[in-house]
Formats: sequence, structure tokens, C-alpha cells
Amino acid sequence: MPFRFRFCAALAGALCLYAAGAFGGQLRGYNVDPGSITVSGISSGGAMAVQAHVAYSGTFRGAAIFAGAPYYCAEDSLANALTRCMNALTSAQIPVASLVSTTLAWAKTGAIDDPANLRDDKVYLFSGTLDAVVRQPGMDAARDFYRSFVDPANVVYDNQTPAGHAWISPLGPNPCVATQSPYVNDCGKDPEATFLTMFYGDLKPKATGALSGQFLPVDQTEFVDDRNPAAHSLDANGWLYVPASCGRGERCRVHVAFHGCNQSYSSVGDQFFRRTNLNEWADTNRILVLYPQAAANMDPNHLNGQGCWDWWGYDSPAYAQKAGTQLLMTKRMVDRIASGWRGTQ
Repeated sequence: MPFRFRFCAALAGALCLYAAGAFGGQLRGYNVDPGSITVSGISSGGAMAVQAHVAYSGTFRGAAIFAGAPYYCAEDSLANALTRCMNALTSAQIPVASLVSTTLAWAKTGAIDDPANLRDDKVYLFSGTLDAVVRQPGMDAARDFYRSFVDPANVVYDNQTPAGHAWISPLGPNPCVATQSPYVNDCGKDPEATFLTMFYGDLKPKATGALSGQFLPVDQTEFVDDRNPAAHSLDANGWLYVPASCGRGERCRVHVAFHGCNQSYSSVGDQFFRRTNLNEWADTNRILVLYPQAAANMDPNHLNGQGCWDWWGYDSPAYAQKAGTQLLMTKRMVDRIASGWRGTQ
């Protein structure tokens, strides 16, 4: 028996899974319609999803944000992130008009895509009434920011649910009111059905038994310019859920889901990406789901001890633009996944 498998056999199941995950395979192309790419995220991943949606608006056609922030809310400042973005008492404390102006100015220079692309996109926003980590005024400001670019009729905002700080899923192990690891709460509702229907139209019923596809660890290293993901608070691997239909080459869509702080694979194992409720809908509706992975970084010059996505500038001043290392990695991964597109046949 090869050493790697002897080693795994001697370990507990969770540790073995982590060791196997250390050998992510090369991401390949699938028959993905490039006009069907959407994004979601929770907490820092919610802010990251907004950044991806706005900076690469020519690629991402819809976004679902749980407890995130308006685009460039922190303005390259951790203090701003912790105060006005996460703990504002009213949305007026967040300079939405200035953020809109910055968005337009960056688009003129080509640092981000033209926000006119956002006009017909669908946007789902969620903010729990019991969320004391990212308080509701921050998400109120996200709504106001999006309404500056997106048809207001296309923006759905759930701000009435008594939820803590979490991704909301019927597969969540935590009660709705909780704010605790792995930050996936069951609130007796299915927001994934709501926003995936917004993005893709009527859906087939979701899988209720064993999934048809597989979770693949995929190498993120090749999508980082310096091939040093750890230096940019990135894990060596991400995860991709591939429904059997997509693996067979059927025409598929792709959805990207960003975890939050303390919610990466290195923090909670597979508890986030197996419990989002995205895979169950994806399985029967030909949707690949990419779960990029951040990682903690204790370098004092790039401090990110909780494995958050960069939404305040710890990695680079260009973090919210197309040139930002984490955003660019994600874009390259999505482009690779969609590289097998066969057209409209």
C-alpha cells in the first residue's frame, strides 16, 4: 500500500479527509454557459461576493449576500471595516454616495468592469435581526448601493428573520438565533431556492437523498501569479461540487460561494461546503458549485488571523479591483471551469 494511503488509514476520518485534500487536482473545463455565472457569500465572503460581482460584472450575472457590506465599504481600512461597515447604527454612517462615485471612477479607468452590466442582474440580500456581528445598517447600505446600479425590482432583501450571524440553510446544524461555528443556521426556510430561482428561473426539485456527483479538491496555486497562495491568505486548494450531469458533459451553469471568517476548510472542515444547501439544488439543476478557500495568515504585514477574505486591504490596495490577487484567482478559476463551453447546441 502506498505511503499516502497507509498514512491516511491510520488516522481518524476527518484528519484523513484533510490529508487527502492536500493533493488538489488540476481544475478542468466543463460545458458551462459563460452567461450563467453567479456568486454568493457570507460575512467576509459576502463582502467578497459583492467585490466579485461589481469588479467582474461582465462575468457574474447575479449575487446573493448574507451579512456582507456594500462595495468598497472599508475603503482600504480595517478600522472602517470594524466600525461603520459592521457596527453602524444607521446606514447614513456609511458613505454610499461616495462608494458609488468610486465605483464609477474605477470603471472609467478599467480597474473594474462597467457597472452598467449590473442593471438587469438579480441580487438577494439577507440580514438577520439578531446578527450582532454585521449589524443590519451595513446591509441596508448594501441594498442602497445595489439600487444605484441594479433595477430595484431585481433586489430582494430579507431583513425580518430572527437569525444570528450565519449562512442560512435547511441543512444548518445550528438554530436560527445562533452565532456559532460552523455559522450555518436552520431558520426553517430555503433562501437558496429563492436566489437560485432568481438567477436561473424555475428549478427542478432538489436532491433529497444521496447526491449524484462528487466534491473535488482543486488546486488554487496555479491561479495565483507568484504561486504562493499562503502569502495572500489563500489555501492551496478550493473545492468544486460537480453534479453527475456536468461530469458527463451536459450543458451546465456555475455558482461561486465564498465562506466567511473562521469558516474555511482549514477551520471547520467540510461543514460549510456540504451544508450550504447549494449542492442539493445544483445536483438536479446542472449547476457546478465552486467553493474557493481563504486561509489564516499571521504575517504582521498582512495579518488575517481568522481566515477572512480580503475586504479591507490586508493583502493589496487593489483588493476590490480586478487586479486584486484573491479576486483574480477566482476569476481565473471560473474561466477555467467555463473553458469547455460547446456553444448553444
